[in-house]
Amino acid sequence: MKKLLLSIAIAATFVACDKNKSASGDNTTTEVTQEGKDASYAFGLSLGQQVENYKNNPANKDSLDYKAVEQGVKDYLKNPEEKNSYAFGMQLGTQITRVFEDEVLKDGLSKDEIVAGLMDYLNKKETRISADTINVLMQNFYEAQQSKAAEGNKAKGKEFIEAKKKEAGIKTTESGIAYKVIKQGTGKQAKLGDVVKVKYTGKTIDGKVFDSSEQSQPEGIEFPLTQGSLIPGWIEAVQLMKEGGKAEFYIPSELGYGDNAAGPDIKPGSTLVFDLELVEVKDAQ
Repeated sequence: MKKLLLSIAIAATFVACDKNKSASGDNTTTEVTQEGKDASYAFGLSLGQQVENYKNNPANKDSLDYKAVEQGVKDYLKNPEEKNSYAFGMQLGTQITRVFEDEVLKDGLSKDEIVAGLMDYLNKKETRISADTINVLMQNFYEAQQSKAAEGNKAKGKEFIEAKKKEAGIKTTESGIAYKVIKQGTGKQAKLGDVVKVKYTGKTIDGKVFDSSEQSQPEGIEFPLTQGSLIPGWIEAVQLMKEGGKAEFYIPSELGYGDNAAGPDIKPGSTLVFDLELVEVKDAQ
């Protein structure tokens, strides 16, 4: 898909820069001077550099077929109006592909049905689903898929915490948090309403780091410890600590983000692991 979109983009650049093109779109009968030929060739070289830069960009996963690029340029120049429509279709295809890359939706949708709905609407055919129900149907389906994904992740998280409970030095709370004290603090105990400074690293149960104060504020992040400002597990965890203390907390999904995803690494129903250090506690002003 990237290949075709790039071909069309390059071809569009050709058309935009060709100021001598006749109204009919055909300038093959115009006599081109040698200077014009040289300038045209130089322009082609510059486009070649663009293609090469695109191909060498690590962010682009697929390689380019140069024959397909050439064919795309020629096809566009023969019939720009038709290819503009084709390019618009390619953009819609890109949107559809992104939906299928979504962790929640990828296994529950049909590409054929998406295209069928698209074309039935554009061709003004009788649709089997009312346009008034579009948003409701999509929202309900997303939430159902999200809940389905969450159940599996909750089960994995429960197994993870149960295994942790069997390790030496692990403590638990009534709410379901398990934790291990790394260093006992000796300063002030944090309480709801205090302003606290903490250092932290957040990980998934398979060890992937999704957030860390070390990257943004190595000296620690300061914030008021208030309900609603943080996930419930954090509110409870910090209140178990004293200044200077360090601990690792294992927070079940119901005290984290619940059935919601949070960024690319926190899936619905995820149990979270946080390494916390309580640097300072200040009384609320």
